[in-house]
Amino acid sequence: MVDFTGSGVCVLGAYLLGMVADSPTGAYVQFHYQTDTSDWRDTPSTRGISSVRGWACVTNNAVNVVGTTVGGGAALTGFLLLA
Repeated sequence: MVDFTGSGVCVLGAYLLGMVADSPTGAYVQFHYQTDTSDWRDTPSTRGISSVRGWACVTNNAVNVVGTTVGGGAALTGFLLLA
């Protein structure tokens, strides 16, 4: 059972902040490709693909790091404030 007094709220809030950071980063900053058949890809294939949007250095792993860092930072901040 989750304790919703202090630490439980802190964990839930950190989780939500991590998700909120991950989603727009993946949608707008992550590099996306589009194939000739209009399929969206996160990774390039060998032919028939063009870059559409995002930064070339931002992959799905970088997006995961952003979400984890924001969520972890929020959790750490919350726990330090509760201590």
